[in-house]
Amino acid sequence: GYRGWRSGLYVYNPGYWGYHVGYYGGVNYGGGYLGIGFAGGAWRGGVFAYNTAVVNVNTTIIHTTYIDRTIIQTNTVANPNHVAFAGGPGGIQHTATPQEQIAAHETHTPPTSFQAQHIQAAQTNKQSYAKVNGGHPATLAVAKPLAVETHPAPPVSHAATTGSLRPAPAANVSHVPAAAPNRPAMTPEARPAPQVHETPAPAVHNAPPATHNPPPAAKPAPKPKPEPHEKQ
Repeated sequence: GYRGWRSGLYVYNPGYWGYHVGYYGGVNYGGGYLGIGFAGGAWRGGVFAYNTAVVNVNTTIIHTTYIDRTIIQTNTVANPNHVAFAGGPGGIQHTATPQEQIAAHETHTPPTSFQAQHIQAAQTNKQSYAKVNGGHPATLAVAKPLAVETHPAPPVSHAATTGSLRPAPAANVSHVPAAAPNRPAMTPEARPAPQVHETPAPAVHNAPPATHNPPPAAKPAPKPKPEPHEKQ
């Protein structure tokens, strides 16, 4: 999300989950969000690859990386005053590009349930109000990361699109129309299962049937001849 000027005041535009990063005011937030789109990585063949020219990852663990410094030049919006808001007096003057306008017309998915809980907690915390803390909030970011939320994997047809697994900033309604809701929740792309190469079992050659030669029939033993009797 981002803060942008509209109708004489600055309003907060909440982020969304989507397949493409939309307009977020041209603010260079770092981490790949240099003002236009996302330069920190891209989907390549169903696997998310990281652009190490922008983001720092442990290459001993993550092997899907590449280097693209050209996108840093094309996607960085000049911000010599280092302001973090779009439009209005002193703000960044960046009009949505054609690609950002297309992303605004895509269907989007709202924040996860855990993100919604953090938003609700921040809204109910009066210490977060500028009129209370004088513009110096005690907590700048939530210390505990969000819990894992499991969803079905998106269709493979979207795997090759460029994007980020982080919530993409929403489109500024002052430049582009609001997007339509109702899209299945987006989750990290499922990596393809490794192929298992099975070794075929050796062929079994049937031996010819054995020939059973029955043993020769036993001949009957000869009867003993009677011995002659001598006369007395």
